[in-house]
Amino acid sequence: MARTWTAEQREAQRQRCLETKPWTRSTGPTSEEGKLISSMNNLRHGLYCKRNKIVRLLATWLLQAQQLEECKAELATWLPQALALRRENPALFDALIFQIQSENKQETGNPE
Repeated sequence: MARTWTAEQREAQRQRCLETKPWTRSTGPTSEEGKLISSMNNLRHGLYCKRNKIVRLLATWLLQAQQLEECKAELATWLPQALALRRENPALFDALIFQIQSENKQETGNPE
């Protein structure tokens, strides 16, 4: 349970901190070896540790798999109609495909 401070207690603690200046007596590493070891803490415990990299990678894969399934479901709804149009009117189908490709080039800025 967190301590609750009265206004007087908080002010008294603030004054003690200003008098003693605990930040001037840092207990961090002083040797080069200690500093090197300390600098690696983020790789072991922080956002870039191997465990967290694996979790982020799995989350990315799951999201991509979900997006792929959504794409497949959308494709399944309109693909039969597109194939029927291709059989019945190939010229119109080709014109629509060309128009879609042109729009995609403009959106992505890809000239190909």
